[in-house]
Amino acid sequence: GKQPVARCLDWYPGRRAWQLDVTRQDLRRAGSRESELKQEVLIPLGESGVIARQEAVSMLPPLLLGVEPGHLVLDMCASPGSKTRQLLEA
Repeated sequence: GKQPVARCLDWYPGRRAWQLDVTRQDLRRAGSRESELKQEVLIPLGESGVIARQEAVSMLPPLLLGVEPGHLVLDMCASPGSKTRQLLEA
């Protein structure tokens, strides 16, 4: 298989969002290079708070809301709250 490639999502502020060119099926396939990447890199970095795994489309609503310090936001979307975490980190 080919080596997974990370590409910067240029539309995200500060160039702080990256996307891997792998599918969920690739990440779940036991014994695959992508599965090893998930187990050895993505999960530990996510658990330590270094990265947050999120679909690119889910990053759009917080950017478009225009939330500023002092605003109150009620997140009524399904968990795990990745959009709320994104708002807090902005």
